[in-house]
Amino acid sequence: MTPTVTAHSTRPYTAQSRPATARPTTSASTRYDGNHIVAVFEGRGVAREVGVASLDKDTGYVTLVQVCT
Repeated sequence: MTPTVTAHSTRPYTAQSRPATARPTTSASTRYDGNHIVAVFEGRGVAREVGVASLDKDTGYVTLVQVCT
């Protein structure tokens, strides 16, 4: 059996058939566009420690913090 191929497909464009996956717009996200990137790191050794890195995208200022107990 040979499949039939038509010039015009009835299948919808993929973006139209998928639900939106982007973060919903809220009053906070439309009011202020953040300019920091923040990362939290967990220590892998015996000591209990956490590190935090923050980057200001506008100025390039980096803040590093390490907390140990």
